[in-house]
Amino acid sequence: MSPKGALALFVFAMGLKSARPGRSLNLSRGKPAAAPRASSTASSSSSSSSSSDKSEESEEGRGYCCYVLRSFSGSRTYTGITTDLSRRLRQHNGEIRGGAKATRSGGPWNVLCVVHGFPSKLDACRFEWRAKRQDAVRSRKLIPVKGGLPRRCANIQKVLCLERWTKASRPAAEMPLQVTWFAGAPTTGTPLPTYITEEHVEENFEAERPKRKRTETDSGPKGPQKAELQVLSIQ
Repeated sequence: MSPKGALALFVFAMGLKSARPGRSLNLSRGKPAAAPRASSTASSSSSSSSSSDKSEESEEGRGYCCYVLRSFSGSRTYTGITTDLSRRLRQHNGEIRGGAKATRSGGPWNVLCVVHGFPSKLDACRFEWRAKRQDAVRSRKLIPVKGGLPRRCANIQKVLCLERWTKASRPAAEMPLQVTWFAGAPTTGTPLPTYITEEHVEENFEAERPKRKRTETDSGPKGPQKAELQVLSIQ
């Protein structure tokens, strides 16, 4: 072999030897490729959090209220939450679809009281959950509310005076609520906290109904028929 060939063979062998550590470099180069995934995950999480924030904002703008209905005889009550009390009352009374199973009998149902001013649906749900329960006599447990209207009204007033409705709920003082009692509800006159506004209305709550569209029969005949009637009236 000539000196030039030996030199070329030596350079080729050294190139192969130096190329072996490159494999580890290639692996290390492959690791940063996961970084875009992390960034995409972060972007998706941020987008999901932003979407959840938007949903919470839209939810807060709906104006949830907690209402208590009483049956026609006054022996039963029903508690729920809604963003449209008029529509919900019509549903409970069977005027439109969507009423609860518990209110299929005992109607017509009237509004006993309504509490509104909740910042979110979650706050309204927590208040509703607590308003359906009272303190047990012989234990610290909460049991379903029992008794007539005076006791149920007294329980609502007691819940309004609590610092928190549940362990997970925010302080009640952070939510300036308003409670309205309808049709001479038998309240006990318990003084409520200063951040709660109380109102008594002697009339029943009247549900608003959509206005019916005018038809030709409502507005009378038009066109040639109207002109013909005018001619007949003149004759």
